[in-house]
Amino acid sequence: MQSKPFTPGRSFSSEEGPEARATTSVDGGSSRKGPGGGTIWLRDSYGGTKDLPVTIRGIKVEGKRPVLMVAGGSGMAPQLALLRQLAGEGSSRPVRFFYGARTRRDLFALDEIESLGARLADFAFVPVLSDEDWDGATGLVHEEVARCFDETDVDAYLCGPPPMVEAALELLVDARGVDADRIHFDKFTTAVAAGGQEARA
Repeated sequence: MQSKPFTPGRSFSSEEGPEARATTSVDGGSSRKGPGGGTIWLRDSYGGTKDLPVTIRGIKVEGKRPVLMVAGGSGMAPQLALLRQLAGEGSSRPVRFFYGARTRRDLFALDEIESLGARLADFAFVPVLSDEDWDGATGLVHEEVARCFDETDVDAYLCGPPPMVEAALELLVDARGVDADRIHFDKFTTAVAAGGQEARA
């Protein structure tokens, strides 16, 4: 995005799969602010969202390694795109998706995740709540990954607040010895300067 000098501090990931990569329209998608939340920032920063030059870079999802997906907050959107791609390809790869949220009210897209997962040969979705007791996993999402996932020859996809991504990277690379080249990540930051990071997940 080069229409004017860009101030680092705001990340966007595609909510669409590779079949839509030629599209240059910009939509608010699954922003925490609700539909159009992402475009609010674009409107305020660029005077609108029409005709913005956008470069979209995709990741090839191929091979036989297990797939580890870890997300928090609005990091759900690109992970859904990845999940749709895997389901559309009828992938036989084991897929584990860990999603961190504060409370049950912060969980969303559960029906779609269940539907996509049903099209995969080996899939599990693990929502993890940090601020609410329930009958599912609790704590921080990377802690649940540490407890439940021990594969090291994996392709990992991390997307969410910087503290979550950094903790997951430390677990996978430093503690587990996962090849850093097999880890793809996107740290979602807010428009606020450093220190105003998104809430932990």
